[in-house]
Amino acid sequence: MQLSIDWYSVVMKHTWSISRGSWDEETIYKVTLMQDGVSGIGECCTVERYGESDEVIVASFEAAREVFAGADPWQYRALEKKLRRVIPSAPARAALEMALLDWIGKTLDLPLYRFWGLSREEIPLSSYSIGISSDEEIREKLAEAAYDPILKIKVGTDHDEDVLALIRKETPRTLRLDANEAWESVDEALKNINKLARFGIEFIEQPMPAGDLDAVAELRRKSPIPIIADEDCHTSADIPQLARAYDGINIKLLKSGGLLEARRMIGLAHTFGLEVMLGCMLETSVGIAAAAHIAPAVEYIDLDSHRLLAEEPYQPIRMEHGKIKLTERPGLGISPAGRRKSSSRKVAWPGKGVSASL
Repeated sequence: MQLSIDWYSVVMKHTWSISRGSWDEETIYKVTLMQDGVSGIGECCTVERYGESDEVIVASFEAAREVFAGADPWQYRALEKKLRRVIPSAPARAALEMALLDWIGKTLDLPLYRFWGLSREEIPLSSYSIGISSDEEIREKLAEAAYDPILKIKVGTDHDEDVLALIRKETPRTLRLDANEAWESVDEALKNINKLARFGIEFIEQPMPAGDLDAVAELRRKSPIPIIADEDCHTSADIPQLARAYDGINIKLLKSGGLLEARRMIGLAHTFGLEVMLGCMLETSVGIAAAAHIAPAVEYIDLDSHRLLAEEPYQPIRMEHGKIKLTERPGLGISPAGRRKSSSRKVAWPGKGVSASL
């Protein structure tokens, strides 16, 4: 298979802020796998929280050229194993695997959810994420999400109560919280959760720093609301231990390394009695579609990052009242934006001494 790489920057509609930082734009790496006149696409961004960098992503794609040269794409599970041995970057592996499975779906003239034996009608409603914002920005974002039945609110500041009071004054919709490791101790986390639970919270993601499951297990015993692992959860190897500390897990393709591992994680999590959410990083409709094609197998989804972009170079995946509307188009089912002007722009190639095949 022929591998080519492209890259560009996407601009956020609003500054995206969580408890550990803010972003106005993101570099997206696009990979294309071509064989027999059929092309499959995948994408990723860097994930600094997990030690990723532009240099690691670029080096991973270059290493992948040898993996795919002369490879049989129908041996996709063997290819996945080889990628896991050769490529250290989970986001890069996820992008490559997306492209491979998109190629398979297109070659079979089959949307991926049918390839998995799933029904698009069983995709749960997605939440719409609201980052840490001023009161004025929150009102603006609530208006933008007027038809979304579920909101995910980023917390971890001194004014979380005021934010939730404002939101509850505006809407009775389902609320989920995400602290992104904001609270350092069980006492601090429990104090904040108890204050915020009165606003009618469905669950909270990653209230404490990853790595201390004993502390989270103690917090879980005392918490009035369920606790979901995000930064603590990467691959299926984590799940047996997470089951003693959390009520559920958040799977992201760029953490797990791709769709195949994500599907293994879903099955194992359910075996251990954990609920599953599918989430996303700052991705376009390509990454969102990839996750959506396995979404019928989970309880919750937070697949909305494409809606946080000012614009993207693809026809946006369609959503109605929080419901992702996958089509019958084969593979991922994603099409270029065509002649519509896009706010995405080319940026300097981040690799040093590495040339891209474009």
